Amino acid sequence: MVNEELASKLYEIADLLDLDGERFKPEAYRRAARVLEQTVEDLELIRREHRLGSIPGIGEALTKKIEEYLDTGKIGYLDKLRTAHPSGVVKLMRLEGLGPKTARRLWLELGVASPTELIHAIDEGRLSGVKGFGTKRIAQFREAAIKGPNRERIGLPVAQAVADQLLKDLADTGVSYDRLTYAGSLRRRRETVGDLDLLATSPKPAALIDAFVKLPSVESVKMSGDTKATVLLKSGLQVDLRVVAPESFGAALQYFTGSKDHNIQIRTMALERNLSINEYGITRHGTLVRAKEEAEVYSVLDLPYIRPELRENSGEIEAAHSGELPDQPDSFLPSAELHIHTSGALEPWLEAGRNVGLDTLGFVLTPGAPDLGGARVSRSNGTPIHALRGWEVEASIQSSREIPWTEIDYLLLRPDASGALDLEVLDSTAISEHRVPAFIVHLEELRPSPSKIRWDLMSQASLGLEVGVMDDRVTCESSLVRKAVTSGVRIMISSRPLRTQDLRRIMLARDLAYRGWAGRQDFYDPSHTSLPG
Repeated sequence: MVNEELASKLYEIADLLDLDGERFKPEAYRRAARVLEQTVEDLELIRREHRLGSIPGIGEALTKKIEEYLDTGKIGYLDKLRTAHPSGVVKLMRLEGLGPKTARRLWLELGVASPTELIHAIDEGRLSGVKGFGTKRIAQFREAAIKGPNRERIGLPVAQAVADQLLKDLADTGVSYDRLTYAGSLRRRRETVGDLDLLATSPKPAALIDAFVKLPSVESVKMSGDTKATVLLKSGLQVDLRVVAPESFGAALQYFTGSKDHNIQIRTMALERNLSINEYGITRHGTLVRAKEEAEVYSVLDLPYIRPELRENSGEIEAAHSGELPDQPDSFLPSAELHIHTSGALEPWLEAGRNVGLDTLGFVLTPGAPDLGGARVSRSNGTPIHALRGWEVEASIQSSREIPWTEIDYLLLRPDASGALDLEVLDSTAISEHRVPAFIVHLEELRPSPSKIRWDLMSQASLGLEVGVMDDRVTCESSLVRKAVTSGVRIMISSRPLRTQDLRRIMLARDLAYRGWAGRQDFYDPSHTSLPG
């Protein structure tokens, strides 16, 4: 799809501008790239209707670049930047611990223009004695260059499990602390996580750091001080722990949660008000005012609190200004899990559902599935829980003829064996006539790419979209959720449970959907639908 192709070009322009030391332009291009990724309509159509300038973040200069790309498949400005920068320098700046400023220094001062050249330069001793490059840092550069720029990221559910275990292990050490949580991309609920950031306050910072570096899951200690440590876990994941002053905890949590682009925009707004915001607090007229809570950082800018899931500078600040942020996810709890496959007893599932606050469980009918009986409502410890019947089938006219319409409460539609999802051959008339809620599921199996989904057809057929969280990954990226929400497609969240304890993941699925700007009205809630039987 041309939207995604053009977005990748804009991301590359941003990277190259970073190398040039540009301060604001890279963020503008990245923001435009994110907007294009989340734009449902095809850019060719938008251009024909002369609406390119109406896309948020797309000004006159970017409009011309988009038109140039649509006409020629190229962007002259990008070609010019590529000519001015060796291709390996971008890879260099993506190495762990380097960044654009260091990469630029290595390139201009030492002629190092790729990770391979960096290894050679280190082995030849060319970095020795260079200001800012001590022995320890040079060794870190070499390690990063050998590892390469594409450090493996892990899925959101795995990162959450690792973070939860680390917090528990730290609590079990008995070392006193007042606040301890995670920040970074995990807190923003990114689909994949590269490393973990932990933040704490403690009356004994050094003791907490010492306990952290000695945890059984730690493979090696990369750095350790009185208030900060960096370790490598046995799983290969890097974890940072920072212990900050209690009165600065809110400012630090906001800063280390990110994203970088969101923080740049926040700090730019602060400068316009003669303020300065950093991880220590808010400075006004040379006086530092600590921020114990995150909300203080936003309130000083006359903004309501912006949840971490939205902090990507993709319109959340403008929405906060205009009062158009989606409902806070804490204001509504998931009510249903509709994607349960089981041949076991029904009661343990009902009990587990009650324990996580669900009031509806949906069981997909298969040979050997538990008999729900004549009633659709069961009780678990006196609490009524709706038990619904579902049916899962490929999305096609042929398969729709096999559906036992009179026996089910909802329908799950999946891609076919080849990974195709052709909504144009879906028997939407039958779904409409039988008044059965239907949802597209198993998006992770879609080939070649979920970006090819016809949102207009989904909306016309009143189909919902499953946003699921599995053991090791998520089934739907938040950018797709945003496109679904923009198109009026209802969201059905799922923990994709294989075991009763998996139902706890439903909150993670809710947060992921919220990251895609799904508010209360965008979630499918079967409790608002009359139940048959």
